[in-house]
Amino acid sequence: MLTDNEPQPEKKLPYNPIDSAMRTPEHARRTIQGILESYNGNYDILAEAVQNSMDALEDAFLQELPGPYLLQISVNLKDNTIAVFDTGIGMNKEQICEAFAPSASFKDGLAILKKRGDKFPYRGYKGVGLTFLAYGTDDVQIQSRQNGTVTKGRMRFGRKWVEGKIPEPPLLDIDTEQTALDRQKRGTYIRLQFSSDTKPPSLSQLGSTIEIWEVIVRVRTAVGQIFIGQDPLAPIKVRLMLVGKDGLEAEKDISPGFYYPHLVKRNPPLRFMDVGKYHQEHPGIADHSEDAKRQDAVYIQWDTSQLRDHLEDKDKAEFDEELTKFSPCLYAFRPYHQPLWSVINESATGQVRTHYFAPGLVIGVNHQRMAESTRIVASRSDLLAQNVFVLVHFDKAKPDQGRKALQSRLMDLAQIAADDAIQYLLKQGGLLKPAGEKTTSAQRKVEKDHDDWVDNVKANAKENPLSIPPVCYASTPITEQDVVGLFNQFAALGLFPGLKILATSAAHTYDCYVIFDCRDRVERLRYTDDNPLGLSQDIFGVDDTHFSTRGLTVEFKNNLEGLIDNLESPSSKKAFSHIDICICWGSIDTDHRWYTLDPVTEANLHERHYPGVTHVLRRDSHTHIIQIVMLEEIVKKVSTGQIRWEAKQRR
Repeated sequence: MLTDNEPQPEKKLPYNPIDSAMRTPEHARRTIQGILESYNGNYDILAEAVQNSMDALEDAFLQELPGPYLLQISVNLKDNTIAVFDTGIGMNKEQICEAFAPSASFKDGLAILKKRGDKFPYRGYKGVGLTFLAYGTDDVQIQSRQNGTVTKGRMRFGRKWVEGKIPEPPLLDIDTEQTALDRQKRGTYIRLQFSSDTKPPSLSQLGSTIEIWEVIVRVRTAVGQIFIGQDPLAPIKVRLMLVGKDGLEAEKDISPGFYYPHLVKRNPPLRFMDVGKYHQEHPGIADHSEDAKRQDAVYIQWDTSQLRDHLEDKDKAEFDEELTKFSPCLYAFRPYHQPLWSVINESATGQVRTHYFAPGLVIGVNHQRMAESTRIVASRSDLLAQNVFVLVHFDKAKPDQGRKALQSRLMDLAQIAADDAIQYLLKQGGLLKPAGEKTTSAQRKVEKDHDDWVDNVKANAKENPLSIPPVCYASTPITEQDVVGLFNQFAALGLFPGLKILATSAAHTYDCYVIFDCRDRVERLRYTDDNPLGLSQDIFGVDDTHFSTRGLTVEFKNNLEGLIDNLESPSSKKAFSHIDICICWGSIDTDHRWYTLDPVTEANLHERHYPGVTHVLRRDSHTHIIQIVMLEEIVKKVSTGQIRWEAKQRR
């Protein structure tokens, strides 16, 4: 080891980065092990490489170096590599040599730190990111051009050394490969090889299309800059390039901003409303216009001042120091029902069963997101909280080494802010479509006039035809009114023998009040192969000559989710125990928090209390059961010949 008085030798390649650590190789290896163990996500390698490039590009802008300020991300599924190139400030030869030393960092220039100020701190500041990149894989290239001088290095088997599979620390060797750097006057290029020892082992596991990778880059890396109430620091241009496993290439310029759910586009368009802005423009309005209603989702964006205004007084006092020092801001997005998340994901990625957009609380620090989302703890309406996405961003906060968490008081403040957002969005239900409605093209289009409505109805009839004569409905239901109409036609054809409707209501708490009173042709009530919607002998005995009930409360819904949403809303007057029958088209989800939906089969036929019931709905800790009539199931039975109108009419 050199003393302070001895001249430092010039650093050049090949170079052992561990020599710069000024410690024993074993000590360095244990230090690096600790760094690697703090990263365990599929996107960590990409996120670390990108955040360094974003910092370098902002430094180039602040130093008034000429543009363009370009970030190029190349994903090669065929070679299983990711390359990140930027036209930032670049690194000199000595910095390249030291870059892979444990905890190396070059982000300490006083002049540039002063220019960045409090609002634009470095994203990566601890020096662990480059260490993770160098030793998290077994093959990494790093090249940089600064002041006309190019330095190209490559290190192999860094991870194997850290894991003790090879005895000696690897060298950063000379590299000669031509890359994107050779076509630019300055910048840095880094390429990382994925393998069975990395996470993920194969990039194809994350996505195979450029649309999916755009979502990954904008949602999981620093390209997705979080700015609420302020503008970005530098005019950065981002280009995404993809080489498929088949060698086919694609590229796309993408926005250098966080991919908020309301930015997702589709045709026909989804309807998303900035509800905070809406109320600013329409203060004190209780009755919303028809154009404002039936939104697919509402969202809010609160800067620090607005967030503080929505906090309770006790929370303002408790977290006054954090509100002042870390300038938190918030974004929240509430869809009209949970299945819309699947629509948003498919619209953004072009593929089903993707989950990049999802409910939960995400923390942002220094203009980029941290790690995974966490559960929102709500003071009221926990069901709504499980359907809302909230992002809370802090300036100047310091995450832990793997960027997984913040100091506990900031995490507590984030939860309180998220809860306040939930309670605010809870009051916006009047602007949303009724929960449970299918997201058909007809519903997504804005019906501003008669012609628009006609076009939408025709489109639905073409996309979702219904042909079960003599029923005159030509398409599946779009709205609750369609469910009512289709049900009444089925009732007129004898599917619900003895049904008598005593009253309907569009204004009071529940929709309909009925009784069953069947005194003739009672064989229509009994379950047989020809009458699969009939009652068991437990309900209507073999010697019974008539069937009658007390008055029954009925709810109509487009889909079952609409009923559950009503029952769980704190503002709703509906009670689970008051509803006897729900008539709906179908159910969009297979699982419902706190509820169990079971089809009526021969095994549980005794649970069908009234003719025509297809399912039963239970709620945790309740003894009451709601009888469900799913018209979609009845249509299937008619279409497959299990129910024959002729037989019904003869009876």
